[in-house]
Amino acid sequence: MNYSKSFGFKSLIALVLGMVFISMSAFADGEKITKSQAKVLKKAKAKVEKASPDDWKTYALAAEMCFGKKVNMKEAYEWLKKSIEIKETPLNLRIKGDYYTQNNLPEKAIDAYIKSMELVKAKDPYADFTEIQEKIAMLSKELSSYEQ
Repeated sequence: MNYSKSFGFKSLIALVLGMVFISMSAFADGEKITKSQAKVLKKAKAKVEKASPDDWKTYALAAEMCFGKKVNMKEAYEWLKKSIEIKETPLNLRIKGDYYTQNNLPEKAIDAYIKSMELVKAKDPYADFTEIQEKIAMLSKELSSYEQ
C-alpha cells in the first residue's frame, strides 16, 4: 500500500514536469503562436529594426500588424507608445483606440478615437469620420449596457 502512494506521487511529479516541458516548447515568449502569427511577427520586427528613430509611421504600422494577429502584444504596444511620443497623429491614435477596444478598455478607446478625429478635423473639417464614429457608437452602447 505504501508503494502505491509513492508511485502515485512520483507519477504526478513526472506528469507535471512533462507538461511544463511541453508548454515551454510550444510557447514563444509566453505566447503560443501560429505560423501566420510568426510570419507577421517576423515582418513587424524587421520593419522596426530598420526604422529610423523618428519614423513614427513604421512603429505604428508594425504595432497594428501585431495587434491584428494578436501576437507580441506587449512589445507592439511599446512600439505604438514610441510612435505617439515621436509624433501624435490620427493614424497612431486610431491604432491606439483599436488596441484599447481589443483589450476591452472602451473608455480609453473612445478617448483615443476622439483625439484622432480632432487632429483630422483641425486639418480638414469636412473629413469623413464614419468609420471612427461607428466604433465610438458601438463602444458607447457597450458602456451604457455595463451601467444598466
